[in-house]
Amino acid sequence: MANMSHELRTPLSAILGYTEILQEEFGELEEEEIMDDLGRVHKSGHKLLTLINSLLDLSKIEAQQMELNIESFETKSFFTDVHNTILPMVEQHENTFSMELDEKIELITADKQRLEQILLNLLSNAAKFTENGHIQLRVSQNEQHYVFEVEDNGVGISEEEIGKLFDVFKQVGSSRHGKRQGTGLGLSIAQQFSRLMGGDITVTSQKGVGTTFTAYIQKSLG
Repeated sequence: MANMSHELRTPLSAILGYTEILQEEFGELEEEEIMDDLGRVHKSGHKLLTLINSLLDLSKIEAQQMELNIESFETKSFFTDVHNTILPMVEQHENTFSMELDEKIELITADKQRLEQILLNLLSNAAKFTENGHIQLRVSQNEQHYVFEVEDNGVGISEEEIGKLFDVFKQVGSSRHGKRQGTGLGLSIAQQFSRLMGGDITVTSQKGVGTTFTAYIQKSLG
């Protein structure tokens, strides 16, 4: 699977690229119906590209071929980007979003791209199963780890479901919001990335109250 990266990504990237060109052209002509259709095509293509990238990441991890790019980066701009990326998804279900950052953490040393994937996967999962609620990202540290907590007041998860959350292709809790959760790739990859960076992810939840995912990243990386 890892060797198929180019073959999988190239045609899909072309589809997305041409869709964007058509959106620009028809947007100038104010063809709303066509624009709506192109928007659906682009959104579906983007979802497929995300799935392909997730599968490739997972295959690299399983083959022990995943290489981390450890660097020190400024936290304020990093979390501003996270906020701006996740906010549209949070607001789709009429949710609010806030962040609580430890001001003493001015720099984080980690794989910036993988940490962003971890947080966006956890936040998008919270957004998917919370409606008219609140989602919060809290960032702190202890002696050995950076700590990232994603808390929501959504539908919650049973103890039985928690045990299956990180299993790839397990569609946990199809009854949550009355719909299927998906492949389970996002949470599994988030956990694997956390472990690659010397940490892990834990979950606490209560049905009808909400859920908290906590990701730990080792501070002494690099």
